[in-house]
Amino acid sequence: MPTDLEIIQQLEQEIWPIGSLFGKKLKRISLDAISGSHNGYAADKNNNIIGLNLDKNNISFIPSSLFYLKYLTKLSLFGNQIDKLPVSFGQLQNLRILWLNENQLKELPTSFGQLQKLSYLELQYNQLKELPVSFGQLQNLEYLELQHNQLRELPASFGQLKNLRYVYINSNKISRLPKEILSLNLEPKWGDYQSMLGYGMAVKDNPLVSPPVEVIQRGQQAVYNYFEQLKQGD
Repeated sequence: MPTDLEIIQQLEQEIWPIGSLFGKKLKRISLDAISGSHNGYAADKNNNIIGLNLDKNNISFIPSSLFYLKYLTKLSLFGNQIDKLPVSFGQLQNLRILWLNENQLKELPTSFGQLQKLSYLELQYNQLKELPVSFGQLQNLEYLELQHNQLRELPASFGQLKNLRYVYINSNKISRLPKEILSLNLEPKWGDYQSMLGYGMAVKDNPLVSPPVEVIQRGQQAVYNYFEQLKQGD
């Protein structure tokens, strides 16, 4: 079994098959710098890879060697051309922070729900049309960005994400919010990004009919009353 540092060398060859021959390498950086603008990796005192930044490399696939980095807690793949995640992505079960924003993702595999330690997830500016039911298994998730996708609905399992505090689903194609979102105790907000100064769910710029925009604008209690009235009508 190769060491994590040897796996990094394999990654370099997969990402830059020619560049790696001419000395193009991933640099060792701090874990805090993983969210920055420089490609590189972070390792613990035992040289286990715990962070990886592969931003803006025009990558269209996830390098297979990445899935052997079992200690990885922080991964940034922002600004690439990735249109699909393999089933094996679910093997990264120690991930806590993940950036996949500004790619070309159209769907997530069912195995995505295995990333149950995730607390922070950015998926904005992709082409996602739906979320798998297994998304509800991400029960440690606190922060979620899904704005500017092609989502038409949220799965009922979304209501299982009881630790969510900040959710951005604005600028999608969602016409109906599931009643299960009431269990999240988050206020849907019809405002811009800056309006999310406290906990909440940004829903602006969706063609919402249930609940209607005017109900959302009246606040969380109005949304709760709306769904209660629907329940009584069933």
